Parts: sequence; structure tokens; C-alpha cells
Amino acid sequence: MNQIFSDLAQEPNLGPTTQRFLKKRQRMEKDWLPGILHCYDVPGLPRHNLKLEGLFGTLRRHERRGSGRKETSPLRTFGPGELMLLSLKENEILPWFQSVPTETCWAERRKQEAREERRRWLRRLWQNPAQALSQVDQQFYQFYAVIKEQARAFPDTS
Repeated sequence: MNQIFSDLAQEPNLGPTTQRFLKKRQRMEKDWLPGILHCYDVPGLPRHNLKLEGLFGTLRRHERRGSGRKETSPLRTFGPGELMLLSLKENEILPWFQSVPTETCWAERRKQEAREERRRWLRRLWQNPAQALSQVDQQFYQFYAVIKEQARAFPDTS
């Protein structure tokens, strides 16, 4: 394409419309061309927008199926990471996962469990309120027994 446009610019008898077209193309090439084909810089990324949109559509479908919800707002947070994982091959991903220490993995797992506990509590309360509230009573009495023991062990001398 560059050869065609350079040959056209060398023509001696160019009309005003063709001259404006060539100037516009030069400005656009200067402004847009360095980053317009950035998809070729990332290996595994689809080369055109339709494939990329299809990939995000697949991620949205998986998110809806996994969460059971219509909205796919978690994709705003996790979408780029999932897209990167989809663009890599399994033998490229495995060393990354193996480089994470086991203690760190389990610590993150415990944090995730703690974050999900509120949702689980609401689900238990919704499904079986009597049993959920009896568990709260048991936890309260266990906590109360510990506090009572500590009070006996360290009496207030004031």
C-alpha cells in the first residue's frame, strides 16, 4: 500500500481532491499507524474486533452460567486476566502457577472463604432460619463461656 501511495504522490498532474486525500492520509498515518495494529504485539490475541468481541461474549456467557446472574460486572475486574489466560497455552501458564508459594495460595484461599462467609450466612438464613439462628445462639454461648472464664481467671480488683 505504501508503494501505491508513494507512486501516486509522484504523479505530476494531481487534482485538488487527490492532493487533499494524500495529505489526509499522511496525517492519519503519522497519528494512527504506530498503534493501530497493536493486536499483533500481543501473541495469542485475536487479530480483528469480531474475534475479540466473540471472546468477551464467551467470557460473559461463562460468567452468567457460573454466577446465575444476568449482569457480568465481575468481568470488569477479572476480564483482562481471563483474556490473558485464554490467549496463553497451558505450558506457558503452568510455570506461573507453580511459582506461587503454597503458603500464599492457602492464605489467599482463607481470605476468599472469609469474604464469602456473609453470602453463605444469608443463604443459610434464607433456606432454614431456625437452624441458622440456633447456630448463632451456640456461637454466642461459646463466646460468652470464654469471656466468663477469662473474667474468673482475672478478677477486677477495682
